[in-house]
Amino acid sequence: MRKLLIAAALVLLVLTSASLAQDQLPTLKPANPVKTPEPPVFLVLEVSYNPGLSPAYLDIYGATETPTWIWVTRFVRAQDWQLKEDSLPIRAVRLQPQFNGETTDVRVTVLRGRSSIEKEELVDTYHLGTGESRILTGLQPFGVEPFTIKVGNFVTPLPSAPVLDIRTGAVEIAGIVPLNVPLPAYRVKFRNLTAKRISALKVDVVNGPSAFFRGEEGRALIEPGEIHEEYLTVTKAVQQGNSNVPGTADVNTILVSSAVFDDGTFDGDVGAACTLESISLGSLLWLKRIVPLLEQQVTENDSSPTDLKEKVKELQLESSDVEKKKPSSVSTSCPSPGSFISSGAKSQRLAFLRELDQIISTRPAPPVNYKSWLQTTRNRYVAWLTRIERSTH
Repeated sequence: MRKLLIAAALVLLVLTSASLAQDQLPTLKPANPVKTPEPPVFLVLEVSYNPGLSPAYLDIYGATETPTWIWVTRFVRAQDWQLKEDSLPIRAVRLQPQFNGETTDVRVTVLRGRSSIEKEELVDTYHLGTGESRILTGLQPFGVEPFTIKVGNFVTPLPSAPVLDIRTGAVEIAGIVPLNVPLPAYRVKFRNLTAKRISALKVDVVNGPSAFFRGEEGRALIEPGEIHEEYLTVTKAVQQGNSNVPGTADVNTILVSSAVFDDGTFDGDVGAACTLESISLGSLLWLKRIVPLLEQQVTENDSSPTDLKEKVKELQLESSDVEKKKPSSVSTSCPSPGSFISSGAKSQRLAFLRELDQIISTRPAPPVNYKSWLQTTRNRYVAWLTRIERSTH
C-alpha cells in the first residue's frame, strides 16, 4: 500500500509542475498560434460491492505508471453456491484499474486461501470508457454476487484543515497540504524527533481509512531528524441526490498512534510494533526461499520467466512448529508472530508472481530483458535479506 500512496503523491507533484509550466507561457501570440493543451483528466473507479455498504473509490493512473489497486473482503456471497471440495475458499476480490490511453482496463481477480491468502485467480479484464459502468457477472461462477464498477472524472471537494491527534512523542507534523485531485486527500510531512531510525508509523483517519506506513524492503521510513512525506486519502462516499459520489467528511481527524524503530522498540501503541515484527518475519521466510532460487536462475543459461514462475509457485512457505510457538520479542502483549509468518510470505509470493506475469505478458512488445531483470531482482532481494536479518537479530 505504501508504494501505492507514494505513487499517488508523485503523480500529484508531476501534475502540479505541469500546471506551473503552462502558467509561465508567454502571453504574446505567435504568428502561428500553438493549440493550448487540454487540461488533464483525472479518472476515478467507483466500486459498488455490497448493497449495505457505501461504494469505494480508487484513482486510475496511466499506462506508464504503477497501477493502483483495492481488495474487497465484505462482498456478498451467492446463496446456495457450494465450494468445490478441492478448491480454496475465496477471501477477497481484487480490482486493479489502469488507463490505456483510450479506455480503462480493470483487472479483476479472486484471492483464495484457508488461513491466509495463498492463490490469485483471474476473473476477467474489463474495458470501460469514461462515464461507462459495468456489472461484473464474471464473479458469479466464483460464488460472489456481481459488483458494479464505473469510471468517472468527478470533481471532488477540497478537504478542510484536519484535527491532529498525535499520541507518540517520536514525530511531529511538519506540514499538511489538502488535495482534491484526483480524490480528497492530504499530503502530510512527518518529522522524526528522535535519534533513532523510524521503521513504521501507524496513522488512522478517525471513522475513515487506516494506514501503516513503513520503509520499503527493510529500509528505514524516516532517518533521525529527517522529514518524510506521505499521501493520506480521506475519500468517502457522500449522498448527492439519489446517488453516491466521492467526497470527504466535514471534519477529518488524523490520529498518529505509534512509531516503531528499527531496533524493534516503539513509542505509542504496541500494536504497530507487533504488526511490523510479523511482517518482517514473513519477509525473512520469503527471502530465504526465493534468494537461492534467483541465484540458481541467474547462473542457468536456459532460464525463462515461465520456468521461474512454476518454481516460485512450488516453494514451501510454511513456518515450522518451533517458529509458530516462538513468543514475540517485542512485547508479551503481542500474539505469537509465528502464526502470521507463513501468510506474510505467501503474500510476498503473490506480489512477485504478479510482477513476473507482467513481464511474461508484455513480451515481446515492449521488449523485456529477462536476464537483466533477473539479475537486478536478485541483487535487490539479497540486499533486502541482509537488512531484514540485521534487524531481526
